[in-house]
Amino acid sequence: LKSLSLRSTVLTARMAPRQGTRRRSHTADDAPGSAAGKPVAFTDPAEILREEGGVTVEAPVVYSRKSQSEKEFDAEEIEKHNTREDCWLVVDGVVYDTTEFVDAHPGGWTTMMNCAGRDATDAFAQFHPNHVYKTMLPRYRIGVLSKGDREKYAPDAFVRDMRALRQRLLSEGKFKTDSFFYVKTISWLFGLLALGLGLG
Repeated sequence: LKSLSLRSTVLTARMAPRQGTRRRSHTADDAPGSAAGKPVAFTDPAEILREEGGVTVEAPVVYSRKSQSEKEFDAEEIEKHNTREDCWLVVDGVVYDTTEFVDAHPGGWTTMMNCAGRDATDAFAQFHPNHVYKTMLPRYRIGVLSKGDREKYAPDAFVRDMRALRQRLLSEGKFKTDSFFYVKTISWLFGLLALGLGLG
């Protein structure tokens, strides 16, 4: 069970923010791995920064339900469930049976096969806003990664650095959607079109 490294820190905001998350102003010094080297300034260590609707929100690392499974699964068992017909994922130490969602996945079932039977924490964070963690993941929860394997498969230095970098970029508002950027881009393209038509 190996952690998937972050290959990009770009998220596309597709939906409006959901309730249940808190919007706060974070500075670079608040984020782990910041230039100041200070730890993240959360009062609750179970919170994290994520993207939602083009802005940074502070949210629980894992969303919980009143009735949820705490059954422990070891890596050997999880790795067996790595097919389209039997797909388990591990995200932030929680085990999810996403088999019934595989064919409905917007990114296609083959994308999920890259993470099936593995730790998908970083790959999941790369492409999903906070509301997916809140409204979709909990329904597929079947348990948690065993304590022994949590230690055994803890992220290496590179993955920790990439996670810290992501938190820093979020704290600095680098994931914020800037509508004016698109206005400028479209205006520039129309300008080129007009120039081309004029020269033609």
